[in-house]
Amino acid sequence: MSEHTEQNAIALSACRTTAVSEARRRGLSAEDAEDVAQDVVIRLLGVLNRGAEIRSVKAWTITATRRLIIDLHRQQSSSRHGAGLLESLDALDDDWDDFRLCK
Repeated sequence: MSEHTEQNAIALSACRTTAVSEARRRGLSAEDAEDVAQDVVIRLLGVLNRGAEIRSVKAWTITATRRLIIDLHRQQSSSRHGAGLLESLDALDDDWDDFRLCK
């Protein structure tokens, strides 16, 4: 194993550990924290494969983890909002059916 490959393997391992820890610290379940950590590791691998130099893998990982958590919260919020909208539309549809029956 080359020195560069070995350094990347160490960086990826540290990245995963840091990402899980940061995600759990920010209130994610163990399962969600693992999912976020996997995404962060994949992103780091892409950055490293492009030859980018990262001064601090830990700082990069924490930033990437925070951003993915924000995206996750936005996605969950959007899903809940969308579900609420669908429930409202269903209720309106039921009201419309009742209105038509009254005529």
